[in-house]
Amino acid sequence: MNLPTLITLIALAGIGGTSAMIAFMTLIHRSKLANADMIRAIGSAITGSKQDSFLYGLGIHYSMGIFFAFSYALLNSYAPIQTPGSIILLGGLTGMVHGVVIGLLIMVVVAEHHPLPQFREAGLDVGFSHAAGHVIYGITTGFILSKQWMTTGPILEDLRESLLISERLVSNIATWGSLTLVSMLLTGVFSAYLLNRTSEAQPMTTVNQGREHIAVPIPIRPQSNSNQKKAA
Repeated sequence: MNLPTLITLIALAGIGGTSAMIAFMTLIHRSKLANADMIRAIGSAITGSKQDSFLYGLGIHYSMGIFFAFSYALLNSYAPIQTPGSIILLGGLTGMVHGVVIGLLIMVVVAEHHPLPQFREAGLDVGFSHAAGHVIYGITTGFILSKQWMTTGPILEDLRESLLISERLVSNIATWGSLTLVSMLLTGVFSAYLLNRTSEAQPMTTVNQGREHIAVPIPIRPQSNSNQKKAA
């Protein structure tokens, strides 16, 4: 197998994993379990509106899916056990870590600065849906990679050695990446807790037909002396 064929197979794995993730996120969104319209959320972050956001989001999502498929494949080449089952399992675990990081970034950073109001509120349900979607991506990508791993694995190992990507470097990245992930997870949970406490502390106003009604106290005017004499 030559290098162009290897690249094509990994790209197809990325396309398959991205398609499975899109299908899962669409199901979550249409079931109203979470605001998981990821395609339009990504596209509208670029366009600033819903117009043409689907095409932009679809292109960006598939491009990132293909890119991360190469990272997943390279990570699998370092695994001590490289069986079809282990490749699928490692893909799911990598997807979980990947999804938790993306979910936290969406909850803490991206949602706050999104140009559309409907995507600015990203709670734990949105974070969990993205984490689960990336697990689906990792499992599907790993499943497709496992079908040709007997031929693609050795080529990836040779490519890794030619690029001088040592196991020690990957180990350091994994260690510091894990520590960073834990820090981000704790920060995200604490930030979500503070946001919930802040929203609960804010006074609520009643809304009727799109207009806010605020109760205003009416001052009671004292009766004049003439009115008091008439009353007497």
